[in-house]
Amino acid sequence: MENQYEITKELREESVKFLNAYANYEKCLGNLENLEKNEFTEEEINDILNLLGSFRLKDVFHLVERFKVEVTLLKPNAVEPANNTTEQAG
Repeated sequence: MENQYEITKELREESVKFLNAYANYEKCLGNLENLEKNEFTEEEINDILNLLGSFRLKDVFHLVERFKVEVTLLKPNAVEPANNTTEQAG
């Protein structure tokens, strides 16, 4: 028979607070759960990979490997050079 333990409310709250705050995990999970979000910044992708990296490699390897194939760089927005001004002769 497996042993049973009781955890104080304070310890549970502090543990949840730590786990949510550590390395932006709460924000990271929120981004992943938001199915309407289709674009991610490089920092957000790295946060996801860091979160996955906190688990045993054999458990997450198949997911991490998919990032190599299923994450694609979007075409950057065209930004006009700042010194590209046209002056009309008057």
